[in-house]
Amino acid sequence: MERRGLFSLFYLLAMSSVAGQLEDVITQAKVVRALPGTDVTLVCSFPRSDHIYVTQVQWSRIDDNQLTRIAVYHPTYGIQYFKFPETAYNFSVSFSIGNCCSSDAKEASCSPGPNTFPECSQWALQLKNVSVSLSGQYECSLATYPFGTKAGKIQLIVQAEEEQHYVKEVQLNQTLEIPCLGNVTSENLSNYPLKWLVGENGRKEELVTKEPSSPEVYRNDNALYRERIHLGLNNALKIFPTKLSDDGRMFSCHVAYHPERTRKSSTTVRVLAYPEISASLQEGSAGTLQKPNISCVVRKAFPKPSLVWYVDREILRDQSGEMSVKQEDSQDSEGFYQLRSTLMLHGIHQAHKIFLCACLFSFLRNETWNVSSEEIFFSFDNKSNEVSIQAFSTVASEENRSVSLAPLDFTSRASLAPATATQGSGKNVKARPFPWPTAVAVLLLLCSFLIVLGIWKWCQYQKEIMNRPPSFKPPPPPIKYTSMVESDGTPPSCHELESL
Repeated sequence: MERRGLFSLFYLLAMSSVAGQLEDVITQAKVVRALPGTDVTLVCSFPRSDHIYVTQVQWSRIDDNQLTRIAVYHPTYGIQYFKFPETAYNFSVSFSIGNCCSSDAKEASCSPGPNTFPECSQWALQLKNVSVSLSGQYECSLATYPFGTKAGKIQLIVQAEEEQHYVKEVQLNQTLEIPCLGNVTSENLSNYPLKWLVGENGRKEELVTKEPSSPEVYRNDNALYRERIHLGLNNALKIFPTKLSDDGRMFSCHVAYHPERTRKSSTTVRVLAYPEISASLQEGSAGTLQKPNISCVVRKAFPKPSLVWYVDREILRDQSGEMSVKQEDSQDSEGFYQLRSTLMLHGIHQAHKIFLCACLFSFLRNETWNVSSEEIFFSFDNKSNEVSIQAFSTVASEENRSVSLAPLDFTSRASLAPATATQGSGKNVKARPFPWPTAVAVLLLLCSFLIVLGIWKWCQYQKEIMNRPPSFKPPPPPIKYTSMVESDGTPPSCHELESL
């Protein structure tokens, strides 16, 4: 009895020690992501021990707290499959013995030791050719002796790879560069076959294809891009020059990084053309009893801008009885927009006013840009019915605006001198700006002439030096002979002197 009591106490202590070390079911991953059409394996493990027995394993799927059995494994009776609701999919369950570490465990915790389990019983659920409908939570439950039921849960997410969409904005006649797969530049795309396509109205057409370690192949069927496209660094698509026909087109890059899977990115192109804008008085409207009309014309604009009038440097929002605006819009054969707006003056009581027109359009980073005309100073004499016009020679400016219809910055125009006023002529007389380009060209031409003249003078000097006769060298001084005496004191003979 005493021995049996001691054995029971030792067994309980051993079991409590093992139970303290025992964890729940080990899953290789809490969340498993997969693409449609691929095969997925869900694995759960349980530590092997001489004091713990696994009597049954069950794979189930949990939907809205409803548990649906998929398969049951019994060490003696084998595997029993149940009717899985997703009958169109092939699945199987297998049993094996392997390492006890999970996928995110460190190697140090996997090494065998007195307090670790070096081996695990592993149960795997294989799902083949999965689809999005197989997404959900799967449970692996184990009936153990003497510790009861242990369970582990794995979340399966089957999601098709989404196509990334981008917008690229470019100015007319500039170089457009579209990176493949958008902002993903860290991947080496040269290891996978890829192709560029262009699409409009749901229809796509191949532009260029490239296989690994092979030169790109351009499709010459599309005459619009035949001579304007080439592949740049990291297989980016370069288009030069950009045209209005590129606006709204979608360029797609497809990278086949797996036999059954392809990553895609599409980029929609927006093209901007800076417009030409001018404001002037209509012919024959000044110098009469009728107030003159001011015309504003916008040409070569794309996309279509909005045109606003500024009166005394404030936006004309409400058309009162003194003024009214009439506008006509059109589009030429090339696709450029042309806007013509006429500001009609009916009964102005104020004698002096300043007029200006500007076209506004949204472009880069959703900012509002404006291009404005010159300012026109209008003065009307009610007694003599004469009109005095002064046009400030301001160049059409481009200014970034984050808020549309924001007042223009007129501080840069304060130093501009007005032109000489023309009384009663009815024409918008513009001051002549200083011809800076002509002055710079003249200075450059003068400098070039001086440089050429200096080089020519230097060459002439070198030529004179080469043709100059050699300088006169004086003959060497005569040899001064000294008397030579023999060792015995007698002078040397003539023959001896000649030999010397």
